[in-house]
Amino acid sequence: MSNVICIGNKNVVMPYSAVGFDIEVVDDPEGARQAVDRAIRDGYSLIFVQEDYYSHISDLIEKTMEVAVPVISAIPGPMGASGGAFENLREIIKKAIGADIF
Repeated sequence: MSNVICIGNKNVVMPYSAVGFDIEVVDDPEGARQAVDRAIRDGYSLIFVQEDYYSHISDLIEKTMEVAVPVISAIPGPMGASGGAFENLREIIKKAIGADIF
């Protein structure tokens, strides 16, 4: 088992299995929510979630921001990046260092 998991639709996550990451194929926001919750319980250190589903798990992201691991980050969906993940990363960095560096 890898310590990294990628969660999203098949076309998005399959390439990550080629580099040894665990994957979980989901087709909707609720499936992504359940997969992220399982990944947290299973002890993954890094959880990548397809950006299309990222906003639907904001409460899980907030819960994990209080601890060092796991880190939940977004990966672009089939239509490319929307910028939402960048804004979330910006907020994480602001909280961590107390300044907006972007």
